[in-house]
Parts: sequence; C-alpha cells; structure tokens
Amino acid sequence: MNKRKQRVLLISGIVHFIILQTLEVACGIAADKGVKVHGYDLNGVSGILVSVTSLLFIVLTCIVGREGLIASYVMCLLAILLMLRAVIFMKDNTALAGITNIIICCLSLSIINYQLKKREKESVSDLLTGNGNRRGMLRELRDRTEKKDPFYLLQLDVDDFKVINDNRGHKFGDAVLICVSERIREILGESAKIFRPGGDEFVIFLPDTDYLGEIMEKMIDSIRRPMMIEVGGEKSKCLITVSIGAVHYPDDADQGEQLLKYADIAMYQAKRTGKNQSYLFDSAMEKELLQKAKLQERIKTNLENGGFYMVYQPQYEMGTKKLRGFESLLRFWSQGEDKVSIGELIAVAETSDQILKIDEFVLRSVMEQFAGTLNHLKEPITVSVNVSAKNICRLGFAEMVIDTLKQTGFPAHCLEIEITEYCLAKALDIAMINISKLKEYGVCLALDDFGTGYASLSYLSKLSIDLLKIDKSFVDAIGEGVKNDGFITAVIQIGHLNECKVISEGVETQEQMSFLEREGCDYVQGYFWGKPVPFDEAQRVALGFAK
Repeated sequence: MNKRKQRVLLISGIVHFIILQTLEVACGIAADKGVKVHGYDLNGVSGILVSVTSLLFIVLTCIVGREGLIASYVMCLLAILLMLRAVIFMKDNTALAGITNIIICCLSLSIINYQLKKREKESVSDLLTGNGNRRGMLRELRDRTEKKDPFYLLQLDVDDFKVINDNRGHKFGDAVLICVSERIREILGESAKIFRPGGDEFVIFLPDTDYLGEIMEKMIDSIRRPMMIEVGGEKSKCLITVSIGAVHYPDDADQGEQLLKYADIAMYQAKRTGKNQSYLFDSAMEKELLQKAKLQERIKTNLENGGFYMVYQPQYEMGTKKLRGFESLLRFWSQGEDKVSIGELIAVAETSDQILKIDEFVLRSVMEQFAGTLNHLKEPITVSVNVSAKNICRLGFAEMVIDTLKQTGFPAHCLEIEITEYCLAKALDIAMINISKLKEYGVCLALDDFGTGYASLSYLSKLSIDLLKIDKSFVDAIGEGVKNDGFITAVIQIGHLNECKVISEGVETQEQMSFLEREGCDYVQGYFWGKPVPFDEAQRVALGFAK
C-alpha cells in the first residue's frame, strides 16, 4: 500500500475513533440515567465499543505502520483519560474494565509492532549474507530516486560461479558468497548499502564520489586474494575474480529500471573483455548488447534449423606430405551481405551455455560424417575437434564424448580433442578428470594456441598431450625477427622433450614451410598445402591417400 492510501486510512481511523468514543460516552450517560434499549443495559454496549476500538488500533498498526502505531498510542491515551473521567467524576467503576482492556491493547500493539518489524527486516534481508535482498534493493532504489540525490549503483558478479557450484557443491558456493560479501563490506564500510538480489550477484549503492575507479579496483583486488573456505570441517583454498558494472544517477539514467539495466550492461562489458575488471556505463555498451542479443538469436536459429555445417582442413606430415588427418571447422550459411564471422558467433556463444550446444553439434556431426570412412581406411587418420573451455571444465563432458563415440561407431583412436591453454588456467582439476577419462578410452589430445599466455610449462608434464599446436600469430611473424623465430624453435623443442608431436597452423608461404621443416616441426596445416573443404572433398582426399 502506498503512502497516500496509508494516510487516507489513518485519517479514516481517527474519524472512526472519534465516532466510537462519542457513542461510548453517550452510552455511559444513558446507562447512568437507567435508559435501556429493548430491555438491554447500555453498559454492555460500552464494552463492545471498547473492543471495537481496540480492533481499530490493531488494524491501524498492522496496515499503516509506524504512523498508525503512534496514532493508536495517542488515541489509547485519550480513551483512558475519558474512562478515568467516568470513574473519578461519575463514580462509574464499570469503566475500569474498559481501561484494563485498552492497557492490554497497548501492550498487544507493542508486541505486534515488534513482530512486524522483525518480519519486515527478514522480508528485505538475504538470509545467507545478511545483506539486503531483491525486495530491499528495489525499495532502496525507489527511495533514492524519489530523493533525487546523486549516487552510483554498482552491479558485482562472481566470475564463473556456476563452475564452483557444479564442481564443489552449493555449500562451498554459499561459503564463497559469504566471504565475498565480507570483503566488500571491509572495503566500503557503512557508507554503502549492499544487496544480494540472487545467485552470485551483488548490487551496491554508493554515495556520489570522485574516487569510484579506485573504490572498484580495491574491491576487485580484495576479492581476488586467496580465500580459505571451510565446508564440513575441511578447509580448501579458492581463487575467484569478480566483474563490476557501474552507473550514475542521474547522469546515466533517472529511472530505477534503467539504472539496473545499464549497470548490468556495464558488468557484461567487464566480463566480455576479460573479467576481473570494472566498467562505468556509456551509451555505446547498450548498442553492443543489442548486437549480442541478435547474434544469440541467430545462433539459436542456426542450431534449430541446420544453419551450421562443417568443413575440414587437411593436416600433412612435414617433408613427405603424407595426410595426417583433418581439423574440423564450424561454418554457417550466410544471409545476403553477411558481415558476421564465425569467430564473432563463437565469442558470443562462449558467454552463455550456447557454446555447449555448439560443441555437441560439432562432435556429433564430425563423428556421423567420418565414422564410415575411417572404418574403411587401411591406415588411420586423425580428425580433430575444438572444444570450449566451458565444456572441458564441466563434469560429465568425457562421458558425453564417449557416449557419442559409441552411438556413431567412430573409432576413438581417430578422434583428437583440441583444448586451449585457457582451459588449463581456468579449472585444471576438472579438465584433468575429463582428459584422463578420454585418454583411457583411446582419444587423442591436442593443445591449441600454445604460447599465447595462459598455460605454464608444468601443465605439459601433468597432461598426456599428443600434439602441440603453434599458434598462427607466431607463424605469420616468421622471418620478422630473431625473437619470434627463436620462440617457435623453443616450442618445437619443448614439445619433443615432452614426447609429443608439433604442428604449425596457418602456414601460407614457402618461407614459413622451409623454416618449420628446418627446425623440426612434425606437421603443418594451412592454405599453402590445403584450404578447408566440405566433407565430400575431405572424404575424397582421405580415400585418395589410402590407395
């Protein structure tokens, strides 16, 4: 109920109180004179009126709130004074029962008010962290926009929190959220209002300040410090990061709904550009979000209506040009003058669970297309499939791959799963579980984009890598400097020291080919020897080499 309706109800209650008191006084006077109505004593009617008055006070307290409680106390006092007048001046001892009733009513109002406050606090509080909940956040937002004082609204989201919940359990996830809340409070103190509307999301109201950037950076630095999380008596270390989006009232928006939307857009921008950072909203971000929504809808349509298809780029043995196999590459049917690349679609898909559906589509498509061909070849070749970090870091991924192998009849030893260094940096423990299961089943493993900055060399000794891929960016720079060429040589040597083969992707010139052959690279892939081709042509290439 809004404040205007509450005030109307309060005024109505006061009017009814005056009417009830007038009737009660009139009944008392009439009773003293011996007046009866249909043979009934009017003192009994006075008792009923006192009870109705008590009920009126309870209604005002419950519905109107604090103002209703204060008004009820004042009216209780007036009622008691009127009854005392009857006792003292009119010697009407029956009024003592009414006084007792009103006093009991006052005590009841105090108890009711306490319980209402308690329930109200609970209704706007997050039971896990002790901060406000979504209802409290919306109320705070409404109150602040009504006051029209400038403030910042921040939306903070824990990066990859679903991975924590899925892999370590919800109790562990809850403990992480409590720790995040405590660290936010340590940085902001009592000057900020903190809310957890749900999940791993926090909304923060900050007074207008010239130091917003420094404050957000302090929060990010504090939260990414190692956390010791205790669940079931066992302590374990947890490393997390957060992304923060901020919006200013009234400069960026003056409506509550818009403020929340723009803070969410800014937070998404922080996630999209690498996570573990903060952004202040600007109008260009909204355009990017609309573009993302369009691409997400396009991905959904492509998955449902056969808009995606596979092409295959051959991989050859250095020197002999013997076919090693193919890398499977996803493509989509263009629409008119289409300027969207497959890379853009994949980048958008990776921000949601759409990438999981794409991975499943690619795996099944590759296996269904190649299963028959591979089973008829005298010498096995390898077909590699790129897998997203989300999938390799998800429990159950290995089982999904194995089930698909069984269903399609694709030979496990001909399948090569390509993962990136980012997969290892994100969740090595889960990735290791999936990799171990796949290796046991006979699936090969390739490490893609090696040297782009995520993995440490220690990962290579922990994982049974079959193939190390040199990123195209290094191949493109061959001959441009001793440092780059020396790095490629080092990668080839590292691969061989770890007993795995090395392939260079994106080979397009004779100069690149000669350098890589001289340095001992095992395989090459690129336009110099073969462009990506549809399955029918890839099948002809495979069967041609088998003769």
